[in-house]
Order: sequence, then C-alpha cells, then structure tokens
Amino acid sequence: MYVNRNTLETSTWSNLDKIIYKKMSIPKDGTIEILDHSYVFGSTIPTYEPLTHKLAELDASLIDGKYYKAYEVVALTQEEIDANYTSSIPTSITKLQAMRSLKEITKWKDFKALLKTDEDAEDEFNMSPTLTRDSSFIALLAPALGLNEIDVDNLFIAGRDL
Repeated sequence: MYVNRNTLETSTWSNLDKIIYKKMSIPKDGTIEILDHSYVFGSTIPTYEPLTHKLAELDASLIDGKYYKAYEVVALTQEEIDANYTSSIPTSITKLQAMRSLKEITKWKDFKALLKTDEDAEDEFNMSPTLTRDSSFIALLAPALGLNEIDVDNLFIAGRDL
C-alpha cells in the first residue's frame, strides 16, 4: 500500500505497478518515492470484540520518516450491537447440538421428559434432522422448560459453537 504524501489517501498501486512499472521492481522498504507516494508499513491491528466494537482505519501516520497505517477501535452503537447479536443467532441447529446445549444448561433430562408427555413433539424431534429457531416446536417447548426468548437465542448460539 502507498500513501499520497499530499492528500494522505492510500492506494495499492497494483494497476500502476502493472502498467507503468512493468520492468521496475518497487522495494517495500520505503526507500524510494514514486510520484509523491511513499510505501505504507503495516502496523499491529488492535484486538477488539467484534460484537461490541469495530475497527476504523485512520490516515497513514508519518513516524520517524516512514508512513504507518493506523487503526482505532470504535464502540458500536446499541443498534449495531443489537443487529450483530441478532445476526449471530443461528436459524437452526442439529439435534446433537441441541442435546449438548441443553445438557450444558442442565435441561436435557427435562426436555426428554417433556417429549415423553407429547407424542407429536417426540415425533417431530425424532424425525427432524434439525431444530429451527422460529418453529412452533421450539415456541411450545421453551416455556415448558422455563426458557425465555433470550435463553432460547443463547441455546442456539451455544449449540452452534459446540
């Protein structure tokens, strides 16, 4: 990546490398300057929690005669956090993922007991390869297990990650 020293705009120069500088090797040590541009050295990208923050690229900074790319961790708005959370909820999980997730929250035995009392629910669980988050099956069984909407969302998220 290169930075225009006048505007601080960055570009990859890949097209110019191919067209103008076909026979020229451009060193990436920043020792030559091309048409008011200088090589931009990478810098460490800060770590952050992507569900609550995002990474913003800042203008290249001149440090000790060399340009470096800079980044800033920015907190997301509550709307962005909510959108990230909603998009992280899987629409379905396998029965194995559901079983493991229910065992983690100690609801597996209760779930099996509920299935024994409702033949249709037992058939649906046994015959379906996956459990769908917005199914009537989940809507009926969740309250019987003492799970609210957020608990079910977390159950599906945990199931996906198992």
